[in-house]
Amino acid sequence: MNTQDPGPPKKQWRFIYEDLVEPKLPQYPMGYYLNKYTREIKSFEDGIASIIGKDDELHVYNQWYFEQ
Repeated sequence: MNTQDPGPPKKQWRFIYEDLVEPKLPQYPMGYYLNKYTREIKSFEDGIASIIGKDDELHVYNQWYFEQ
């Protein structure tokens, strides 16, 4: 677990799909959301809007495009 201050919820999560660092998990073929501090995983299909809100989920998802 990361011990740094996690900051706002949208900074705590990362969308993972064909990532060089994080593994591709076969049970999540469409990708998944990873909490960088707790290592909690949520499927792309289920999303994380119920945890951080729809706008912040969209921000996390769009960050993947900026990283590519």
